[in-house]
Amino acid sequence: MNIPTLSLVAIFIGGGLGSIARFLLSKWIIAHSSGFPTATFVTNFLACIVLGFLAYYLGEAKKESEQLLAALFMTGFCGGFSTFSTLNLETFKLIQAQNYQIAFLYTFSNIIIGFLGIAIGFWLIGLFK
Repeated sequence: MNIPTLSLVAIFIGGGLGSIARFLLSKWIIAHSSGFPTATFVTNFLACIVLGFLAYYLGEAKKESEQLLAALFMTGFCGGFSTFSTLNLETFKLIQAQNYQIAFLYTFSNIIIGFLGIAIGFWLIGLFK
């Protein structure tokens, strides 16, 4: 696997910017809402919009400059902002390819496995308290 160093730098920068953007937006939303986890909901939704837009224009990036933009914004920024957007893009592509059963299984299993992962993480912490 030969990954250009410039792509790794772009992902690193984009990931940092996406994480900072998520943190700041979440803080602002939390200050203006209560109850429903609006901050996560909004950041996931916005990340899906951004990733969908970028995937449309950069998804089949052929030129090196397009590949760097995809690394910076799609993998880096959107990945730092919310990996939920990637889950939804992959599900969308499965539906486009008419792989409905796989799309449902993929989405459902990600949510359930993710939930179980959180529960296992809490359980592991309990072991070491």
